[in-house]
Parts: sequence; C-alpha cells; structure tokens
Amino acid sequence: MDVLGLVLRGNGVLGTFWGKLKFTSGSGNAEDRKKEMAWKEFVGLVAGGKVLSVAAEADIAISEADEVVEKGRYSWIGEGKQYTAWLRENILNMVDGTDVNDTDAWKATASILARGFGLGYTESLIDTRLYLNPSALTKDIFNRTRILLSHLKEHERGIYINTLLKLLSQNHLPVHLEDNENYTKRVSLAAKILEELCILNDGLQNGYQDILLEWILVNGGPGSGEPIGIRRAIICALKASTEAPTIFQEALESQVQTFGENLWIRHAPIIHQEVNVQCLLLCAGYVHSQPPSYLKIIARSSSFMNGVSNHLASTNTRVRFLGMIVGETISTLVDKSERQLKFKDSLDASDEEAAKWRALVNIDDIMPNFDIFKDKAFEDSPPKKPSKKPVSSAKKPDIIEISSSSTPGTTSISNVPSTRIQELDSSSDDDFIPYPKPDSDPEDSDDDATLVNRKKIPPPVYIRDLLYLLTDHDSFDKQKVALLHAAVLIRRKATYGTEVSAHAVDLLTALVGMQDKFSMEDFDNLRLKAVVSLLVTLPLISGPWTSQRIFEGDYSLAERCVMLSGIGIAAMELSGEEIPEDSPLYHLQLSTSEKEKTQFPSKKLPKRLHDTYAPLDTAIDTISTRLKDSILQPIAAKAADELSTAPSLIKIRKFSTRMEVEANRKKPGVNKLSQVVIPAFFGPLTGRWWVFVKDHGGAGSDRLIPHLLSLYIKTLTVLLHATGPNGLMVPQMVDGFWDILLSLRHAKITLENSTVLDAVLIGSLTIFEVCKEDRDRKRLAEERSKELVETQEWVSKVFEGSDGSEGNGEERKGLAAAVLLRCREVVERYERILMGDLI
Repeated sequence: MDVLGLVLRGNGVLGTFWGKLKFTSGSGNAEDRKKEMAWKEFVGLVAGGKVLSVAAEADIAISEADEVVEKGRYSWIGEGKQYTAWLRENILNMVDGTDVNDTDAWKATASILARGFGLGYTESLIDTRLYLNPSALTKDIFNRTRILLSHLKEHERGIYINTLLKLLSQNHLPVHLEDNENYTKRVSLAAKILEELCILNDGLQNGYQDILLEWILVNGGPGSGEPIGIRRAIICALKASTEAPTIFQEALESQVQTFGENLWIRHAPIIHQEVNVQCLLLCAGYVHSQPPSYLKIIARSSSFMNGVSNHLASTNTRVRFLGMIVGETISTLVDKSERQLKFKDSLDASDEEAAKWRALVNIDDIMPNFDIFKDKAFEDSPPKKPSKKPVSSAKKPDIIEISSSSTPGTTSISNVPSTRIQELDSSSDDDFIPYPKPDSDPEDSDDDATLVNRKKIPPPVYIRDLLYLLTDHDSFDKQKVALLHAAVLIRRKATYGTEVSAHAVDLLTALVGMQDKFSMEDFDNLRLKAVVSLLVTLPLISGPWTSQRIFEGDYSLAERCVMLSGIGIAAMELSGEEIPEDSPLYHLQLSTSEKEKTQFPSKKLPKRLHDTYAPLDTAIDTISTRLKDSILQPIAAKAADELSTAPSLIKIRKFSTRMEVEANRKKPGVNKLSQVVIPAFFGPLTGRWWVFVKDHGGAGSDRLIPHLLSLYIKTLTVLLHATGPNGLMVPQMVDGFWDILLSLRHAKITLENSTVLDAVLIGSLTIFEVCKEDRDRKRLAEERSKELVETQEWVSKVFEGSDGSEGNGEERKGLAAAVLLRCREVVERYERILMGDLI
C-alpha cells in the first residue's frame, strides 16, 4: 500500500501516462488501436473503481492486524473522498496543460471524468475553483472547462452542472445568509459562473437549457431542496440569453399549468409547491417587464383562475397561503388598484413572511462583469482568535512586603529586587495576613514536574470563545470546558443581541461534527444538551439547518441520530411538557443551578436582595399540590375500576359538581412549539424526505438505514404529539405525516425490519390519538377517506400476520390492534360519509 501510494502520488500521474500513450482515435492504425485499448483499461483501473475497491479491502485487512501494524493506519488510496480528490487534481492538471485544439487529449480527459462519476463521490470531482475559490477564475479556465464538458455525453454534463449548482447553493447561497447585505452579490456571482459555462458560445444549444430549466419547472427538479438563491441565479443567467423572452414565457405557462392542477395541490409535497410558486413569481416579474406584457393573458387564463380557486378551497393552511400570495401578487401587476385582490386579513402567515413572497416579482438580479470574481466580499476569512492572553502568560504577582508599621488590614506592595529576611515583631502577629491555601489540584500530584499542566482553561464568556474551544480538537481540557458550559452559555446569550444567531450555524457544525477522541465522560449527553439549547432558542435557524444535514452532508449514523434526538427533545421542551424524574431523558434537562445561570445578569437581583424578595413556598403551593393530587386520583380510580372484576352494581361511584371539576381543571399552558413547528421542524423534515426519495429511487432505496429511518419516523411522531390536538397546524401535519407512513407500509425496508414497522404503527396510532375530537375525526372521514380505508386494510393484515413483515410478537399485535380499533371507530361512525365519498 505504501509503494502504491508513492507511485500514484502527485497530480501529474494521469497526464504523464497519457503523454507516453498518446494516440489518434479513429485513425485505423493498429498501433493507435492498441494504445486506445490500453488507455481504456487504464481508465477502468484508475477511475472505474478497481484500484479504490482493492485498496479499501487492503486497508480493512491491515487495520484488523493489530499485532502487525499500527492500529488505525489507513492509506489515502482506500478512502473514497481522498482518492476522488486526487483524481480531480490530476484531471485539472490535464485540463490546464492541454492544448485547446488537441481533440484526442480532451476526449481522454473527459473519459476519466465520466468514469469517475461512477465512484459515488461526484462533489469531489468538481473543480473547486468554481465554488470555493472564485478569485482564481479566469477566462481561460472557463474556456477550458467548456471544452471539457463538450466532450461529455448529455447526461454526464447534467451530472456535472447539477452537482455544481448544489455546491454553489451550499457554499454561497445558504438560507442563513439571505438577510446578509452581500446576498444579492452572491446571487450575481453564481449567475456569472453559470453564464460563462452554459450561456456563452450558444451553450443553451448544447443541452444546457434543459438542465437549467429542470431547476425552475415542475417539482423543482434536482434542486427542490435548495434555497431560493440558486433559482434566482439560474433565472439571472438565463436572462443573458438572446432567447430569454421565449424561454421565460414558456416556463411561466408550464408553471401556471402545474399550479392549477388539482392533483398537484392535493398530493404534491409542500416543499415542491413552494418551489413552484417561487419560480412562478420570479418568472412573472421578468415577463411583466417585457412588452407586450404576456402576463395579462396568463392571469386571465382558466389554468391560473382555477389554480387560485383550488388553492383557496384547500384545508391545508400552507396551500391556502400560497394561493393567496400568487393571486394577490399577480393581481397587483395586471389589475388596476381598485380591482386588485387583497387577502391581508386572512393570510395564514406573518406579515414579514408574506412581504418576502410578494417581493419576489420585484427581484431583478443584474448580470455582473468579470471583475466580480475579484471582489473581496467572497473571501471566507475565518474569525480572528481573540487577543486575550492565556492565564499562564499573565504577569507574576508582586512580592508583598509586610512591615510592623502597617495598619491592620492593609499591605504595602513593592517590587523586591533580592531575597531579604526580615524579623517580625511578635506584637504585630495580629497584623499578619497569611497567604490563602492553594486550591487542591489533582494534576499536581504527578511526579514529573514537566508533565504538570498548570494552565486553567477559563469558562467561555462569549460565543466566539466557545467556538474556539469546540474547534480545538487536540485539547481535552478545552473541549471538556466548552461542552460543560455550552448549553448554559447559549441559552443565556440567545435572547440578548445577535451573538448566538450570527454563529448558530458554526456552533451546530462544530457540535454535530465533534468526535469523542478522548473518550470523554458524559460526552454524548453534554453535546446533545448543547444541540438542544440551540434548537430551543433559535428554532427557525437551527431547525431547517439540522433537517437538511440529516439527509445530506458527510455525517455518520451516530451524528444523524444526535440531530434527530435533539429535534425530539427540543420539541418536548418547547411544548411545555415536563419530563418525569424516572425518565431516561430527565438528565438531559438543565439542572436548577444551570437554569439560574441561563438568566442574564441584568435581569436578576444580586443574591442578597434576591434572597430577600424571592417568593417562598406558601400555603398556596401546598393547596395547589393537593389539587394536583386530587386530579390524579380520579384517573387512577378509573383505571382501577376498569381493571376490577367486581359487578358494576356494587361499585361505589363519586360524582363531582361542575364547580369542583372546573376548579380542579389544569390551566392550559402556552405551547411555543405550535407557533414554529412547521417552518422550523416538521416542514423541513418532511420536505427533505420527499427530495431524498425522489433523488434516490423511492422508499425502497438502498441508501435508507433501518435504525435511522425508525428514529426519523419517531421524531415526526414526537413533533405531532407535542404540538397537541389544538394546534392550528395539526391538520397539515397529519396530512403530511400520513402520506409518509403510507408510502412506507409496503416498502422492503419496512417488511424486513421490525423497528421500522413498529415506528410506522406508533406514528399511525399517534395520528388517531391527536385527532380524537369529533371535528377532527369527521375531517379525516371527509378529506382523507382513501387513506383511512387503506390504513384499515393494511393494519388488519399486520394484525393477522399476513403482510409478510418480519416478526409476529405480541407487542406488534397490540400496536396493530390499537391502531385498528381507533381506525374502525372513525370508519363506523362516519360510514355514510365514507361510502358517499368512495362512490
């Protein structure tokens, strides 16, 4: 392995091999045919995965031989990402050194890139200068990249451009930067890169138009999970084409037709519908600016009018909101002021969010010149380390000289140049102030003085300090101090200023990606508490970011489980649900002392005054405790009554008056989760699921991991249950969650893994538990009759054990019986409605 690593080291290996084997394709020469066959075999070895797979097997064998070689020793050749990065650098070396007229060399280079796509690390093959280092881009680089792409097949060009678009979106246009003052400039930068690669030199005629339009047409294409910035960049790039008016008119017509389809409104995931509306409004803004205005014809069409009406008739609040926004915004462009549609009082969203959607038609991104690549605003300069000195570098304390003439309680401080012995009068013993005893330091017991670490790491005071401690992966003390104080510091700083919100993404990245390389005690719990603190304090920032990383990014199974667990625990805390002391989750809550530390100092009295004025436990507290017990007693009595086998006639029943019941009823608390559950957690999680399923071949994809899928379903279950039956967004959550559960009921991963099937059953049971009121059950019968019948049929097979799933235990039957019972209650009560709907 070491020899192979030395042979392949460097970025000139492939270029050197090609230089020695250069041939002319299609010449008919026997020698050229031999060289061409040798080159194909070489490409299959290097870029086809043979070298990588054999090296990976060798690494596994070496790592298992602990007694022979050093444990954990791996070669870069057997690591997929590093090997693909080496392949990329060799390809770039050939691209930069090849003559632009050498067709055979370009075909050879393109063949390596095309085979490399099959390794599974597509992002590592894209030229990093295009998305990480724009200042290095030149006209010559773009010209050579265009030549390289021209020798790829159409679907291979699609892979390259789609991957590049995702990388541009992730690195320059993430959601948390949308309010940044340079965001529009970032959109222009991405648009300029797309123009240079896809628009110039009649690029749209080479198949690039279809690739770009996939991102702004039906379903949002391969980038439906990406933020709006990349779609703005694509539209800005397409504006540079001479055929832009025709392209946007056809795109707008296609978007309006999709917008008006009733099946699309009822069954398309919300994330896809949002992308459709975003692109519709962006294209409408451009079409409206082109005379004669084609937008008036579209606004009067039956597809548009039916689309707005169908959206307004939907029971899904988000769908209604999208319909109102489209109808109102298009009306402002084509109608006079007295005839414009206005939904201001009935919009199911905040004024700020509605204003952002309305402003989409006014966005007019300008194509910049080539100098934008030299703009220093895009240089990602990491924050400088704070200039404070460490504790060990502080100035040594001066020697304290004690004299007999000193007054009691005072000392005179002076620098003593030499050692001096001074005789003290015994009468001045009372004035003597002894040195305090040093703190006990277990580390000082080390025999070797050179190994004693006397540097005390102070607790972080600012979020930037916390970040530096978290990212120091070589110091156990720094990471320990950071994790111990992370949760408290985040909660204390979250509501004061923008310190936490400005670094929220960096904190999540550092926390989720931390490795327990020191086998730290309580590492997982401390990290999880910090992640929960971010999700609780900043749900609208942390929630979408975490949901995206669960399905994307280079994270391990354990790290994805941490993110899902964090969302579930944060949902319980935001809903106000108290965790009992006997629960395993109890230790993940902040202790009483930690909760006190989360209070900002300016909002709390000094300890002496706080103890004086703080409310003490009074008789009212005792009465409230008794009331709580009296509420619990009837519940326990009812359970005992149901379990009792005695005849009903001899049972004693106690009736309460209405006033007693009202007095004992628990006051409803404020459920903060219901206010943010859709945009922060549930919407991103379900939206990313449908994007993942679409990109990777449905619910039967081999990329799905049973344990992670089970935890994902349980997280959605917790979100639904914590939101409660009275949340305004519950109908929308039930519809979205039910669609996911039904899509999994016959999937291979569900039938072969009992954990996934049990999670689906628990989720189904939670749906009926949340919809236990008559109005909710009636809504299920009226609007989700098909799903209701399908669920009943499927659960009946699970209960009977005839669904072909793994296992057939009593607990499984109990879950299935509970779901079946609740489902039949709805079906039997609203049978007439169901029959009428089915007929």
